[in-house]
Amino acid sequence: MPTQTALSFRLPSTSSSKDLSKFTSFPSSLVTIKCILPLVKVMSSLMMPRLLQFMGSDNIPYQFLCKPKDDLQKDSRLIELFHFLNCMFCQDPEVCRQHLNIQTFAVVPLDHQCGLVEWVKNLEVFVAVSKAPIALMGSKACQMISSQA
Repeated sequence: MPTQTALSFRLPSTSSSKDLSKFTSFPSSLVTIKCILPLVKVMSSLMMPRLLQFMGSDNIPYQFLCKPKDDLQKDSRLIELFHFLNCMFCQDPEVCRQHLNIQTFAVVPLDHQCGLVEWVKNLEVFVAVSKAPIALMGSKACQMISSQA
């Protein structure tokens, strides 16, 4: 199953660096795709991505957004960078104590025009969250500009 957990690597901690022969970077037990469920939801955005559901070998349904006409290679690399930064954050005891991290999810480019994005439940898109503050700032900015003229 192409989830963030399955695609993420771990770095050895400084205490475990003595015996690296037993260290594994990736999870030992991986969930596989058992079947694709026939429930497909077409989203209402411009490219009309599809929300697909895969049944995992653990009998848990996993949701992915299939994005057509979108090259996800840069997105995938950015998520890898965020995961690497999270690993670096955990190496610093102060940062680790504060639980600072960047929320990541799986991005799997299938080719240059299509890919899968792991669905994150209860997530608000940036545009929806930022509309009101941007509108408020926009009106204030217009008032400041007109008062200075």
